[in-house]
Amino acid sequence: MHARLPRAFARLLLFAPALVSAAEATPYPTRPLHLVVPFTSGGIADIMSRVLAERLKDSLGQPVIVENRPGAGTLLASEYVQRADADGYTLMMAASSLTIAPSVYPKGRVKYDPERDFTPISLVAEVPQVLVVSPSLPVGSVGELIRYAQKHSGQLNYASAGAGTSNHLGAEHFKQMAHVSITHVPYKGTVPGLNDVMTGNVQMMFADLAAADPFIQAGRLKALGLTNAKPSAARPELPPIAQAGVPGYDSKSWLGVVAPAGTPPAIVARLNAGIAKVLAQPEVKRRFQSLNVDVAPSSPEEFRNYISADTARWARIAKETGAAVD
Repeated sequence: MHARLPRAFARLLLFAPALVSAAEATPYPTRPLHLVVPFTSGGIADIMSRVLAERLKDSLGQPVIVENRPGAGTLLASEYVQRADADGYTLMMAASSLTIAPSVYPKGRVKYDPERDFTPISLVAEVPQVLVVSPSLPVGSVGELIRYAQKHSGQLNYASAGAGTSNHLGAEHFKQMAHVSITHVPYKGTVPGLNDVMTGNVQMMFADLAAADPFIQAGRLKALGLTNAKPSAARPELPPIAQAGVPGYDSKSWLGVVAPAGTPPAIVARLNAGIAKVLAQPEVKRRFQSLNVDVAPSSPEEFRNYISADTARWARIAKETGAAVD
């Protein structure tokens, strides 16, 4: 066979095993990494990414540069990372929107498959969301809210950080399970929505606890329950909605690091170990606890299963509720 090939190519074939071994032995990383955040700066995902990046530098021996790429409901960042080289130098702090988008956008709008097109590295944290209502609304519990909404059917509005976000789908899931009619009012971000809940322009919102908590503490919002099925270590005194009037309700949000599909297993293992080391540091745990998030490191396989289950869950919720993005 070699006789019919160019001599240089035949010689390359002879040395191919040695070249593969040399490639496998190439140290990683040898240059800065980029951690893409699909949101604007200042939010919970951005803050956590910067804490993680700063500490990973010590573990990996190279800087980790946080790169904010917001837009199109996180699709811009997701598709950018999907197309990046699978060499371990481009990562993304993925959120629940990664698994929600394929089920709520028009067919063909989402160019990626959350299970096929990304390599899971590690889950980082579960981010509790909280059901908050305007102080002017005469309810003090989830059960009272449901009874009020049933009595005033179609008269209540809820805010979201935008169509297709986890708090949009979480609210639609709540409406379906609680058998209430509440109108969706999408905003361009969590803070504008919370502002209108505080003023009473809209009556309620499912929001990240980290964003809503200062206003809850100040008495400008009333917190009725958490969206997680189980109590949160961050705020154990707040009951899960599933235990406060809507049995079986679960609409957790999460953050985790992914890479492009095909990232070599050795690199995945190195990154996973580095992230686990950072998340185990007491000062990091305290920092994340101050943000009202629950640290939740995982193996790559555990995170793969988590993404698969979350994709299926949101697909079911979107189908049952009819929630969609125009």
